[in-house]
Amino acid sequence: MKDPVFSLIAKYALILAGLYFLDNLFTIMLNEFKPSYDSFEFTRWRPIVKSTFNILLNIVTALLLSHDIKEHRVKSKYVIVATILFRPVGVFVFLLFLSYQDRFLKPIDAGTDDSIIDS
Repeated sequence: MKDPVFSLIAKYALILAGLYFLDNLFTIMLNEFKPSYDSFEFTRWRPIVKSTFNILLNIVTALLLSHDIKEHRVKSKYVIVATILFRPVGVFVFLLFLSYQDRFLKPIDAGTDDSIIDS
């Protein structure tokens, strides 16, 4: 059976790579766009358009993360906020919390405890 943490690492690595590609593609398209009107006005608005697109990609990633947070019951308050501010940090913190929870906070089943040997 696959480890859920490893499958989520692979999932979010692909998501981050795809969104990074989209972000760069949008930047290239924005830089190549030559408006027919006053270029100075558009040049002033270009960073705002770029930042808005970046925040939209961050919100999409945060929505995907919120689904996985609920599914895996990860107890983290600020992962979504960190994802909206900076995508890779939010994903990294989520995977860190999930790994910690999976490794150290698993409930111990009394019937399968190997540390107690009955005499």
